[in-house]
Amino acid sequence: MQYSNGKAHGRAVSFFANGKVGMKLNYTKGLLDGTSYTYSEYGKLEYTTVWNNGTKVKEYMGGTDKYIDKATGRDEFVESHRADEKLVMEQSRAVTNGSTKEVALENKPKSQSKSMVASPTLSTGTVNTTKKFSPKGEFKFAFLYDLLINADKRTNEMRFFDGIGAAHGLTLAQVIKGNGMYKELSYSYNMQYDERAGRDVVTGKHPRQMGFGGVSIDNRFTMQRINIYTWSEEEMLQLAEDAVSYGYEILGGGDYRTMGGNFVLKHSEYTKAGDSFFSVISFTHLDSVYANLYHITFEIK
Repeated sequence: MQYSNGKAHGRAVSFFANGKVGMKLNYTKGLLDGTSYTYSEYGKLEYTTVWNNGTKVKEYMGGTDKYIDKATGRDEFVESHRADEKLVMEQSRAVTNGSTKEVALENKPKSQSKSMVASPTLSTGTVNTTKKFSPKGEFKFAFLYDLLINADKRTNEMRFFDGIGAAHGLTLAQVIKGNGMYKELSYSYNMQYDERAGRDVVTGKHPRQMGFGGVSIDNRFTMQRINIYTWSEEEMLQLAEDAVSYGYEILGGGDYRTMGGNFVLKHSEYTKAGDSFFSVISFTHLDSVYANLYHITFEIK
């Protein structure tokens, strides 16, 4: 991703684990602008999306990738970052496998571009492996918060949410039906929801789950809440700490570190008169409830 003055500005590219291009994006001063392309992991151009200063103008299946030079058949921006992509994937694997190995990125003259992946934090070309808790697909507050408040992400194709689950290492996908059109897209690791019994069932060590609750029409899904389940108290506290750094406060006051995973966070910015919505974050940890896991809910009210 290219940056200018701390904001995304210019081209951005993501890669699948197999090295194929996932998405090509373009930004202007931090906002999506111009044409974006979404590819399948097999190299097929699936969607073309046109943006104007952060607003989606149109989206259609297929299309022609204008970033590919007709004469050479290459996208030079993508090709210039393929070497970095291989190293970043090594970094990602080193972090998600709990390794302390550091893999250095080559220092290139094009230092205004940064290689980005979902799990590790990259700084000065090396992986920051000092953090104790680093499971595959660690739940990150910034990512979840942006997903919830961003209307262009909240309403999307089902496969968009499938991709998020897969990126977090959640191997079991379920669609849990609710009332009417309401349903939850659930992605789990070592746990599942037993619809007949109406409860979550743990099937292995270190269970984790991410669920998106909302309504669907055809193959489009509009998310209204995010459910997170984790076995790790440390991960739960890290989510709370990050939320507080974003300006969230404990409803009723107190210190979240001493509440045993049972508290509610609110953000005063979203409770003012005239706001279209506000979001709250609920933390729950009770014996014999939610399979004894820490349950965190991000919700638009």
